[in-house]
Amino acid sequence: MRNITSNLQILEKQKEILKEHIDNLNILEMSELVSVSDVCKVIQRAEMILKISSSVKRSFTELGKEGSIMHMRYRELLRGVERSESEVLRDYASISLKRSKTLLSNLTFDGLLDLESIARLVLEKPVEESITPKGFRFLSHLTLSAKEISQMTRTFHNLDNILKLDQADFEPMLKNRANTIYEEIRNLREQVLSGKVVC
Repeated sequence: MRNITSNLQILEKQKEILKEHIDNLNILEMSELVSVSDVCKVIQRAEMILKISSSVKRSFTELGKEGSIMHMRYRELLRGVERSESEVLRDYASISLKRSKTLLSNLTFDGLLDLESIARLVLEKPVEESITPKGFRFLSHLTLSAKEISQMTRTFHNLDNILKLDQADFEPMLKNRANTIYEEIRNLREQVLSGKVVC
């Protein structure tokens, strides 16, 4: 029981750090200032949480009813972690999402502490290099279908380009919804920069 409690406290702390790194990444993305290191910090924390959680999960089966409240807390702490990691990987990884996840799950805790090895494995770039997101994470907060998001990232290549577009640039793809999406992009960017929205 004590072991689970301390592991939950570790998870809680890691989740706080992950949130800080994601908040930071959001603002850097809006300012075109993202480095490989910033991305790797998010991936590192998310992966640490997932690794710790799998060892905690095994302990719950031994506890029975006593562990039900703790199990609720555990599920709460894990909520959104895997999705956040997948979204960041889709935006930045130079290899497929499935391959990225496999490589990361094979890393030991010591391997995860090394940002350079995460950068080399998943992003194939040095940590100090600047990098641009494809835009999946940001665009998923707009009223766009998955098909439209894929189409936009394919056509405009990255988020930096998308943020610089005028309403007219969206018209060939979005027709009469171009103005709505253009306004949504502007509003979301402002909300992210003011810290009101977490992508």
